[in-house]
Amino acid sequence: MTKEELLARLNDIEWDDFEVKEASGGIPKSMWETVGAFSNTAGGWIILGVRETKAKGVSTYEITGV
Repeated sequence: MTKEELLARLNDIEWDDFEVKEASGGIPKSMWETVGAFSNTAGGWIILGVRETKAKGVSTYEITGV
């Protein structure tokens, strides 16, 4: 995935094959639920090191690193 593709995904309204996870302390346990969900569908992308914050139905993203 290129930087431009990532930014386009983050700015998209909704997706079912893309998930961001904050991973500053290692791989988050919630990642395995997402892996399981993706393996029961057509797959997807998990991006580690990004924090999603939702306010009034709008998501904002902050790169936190891994």
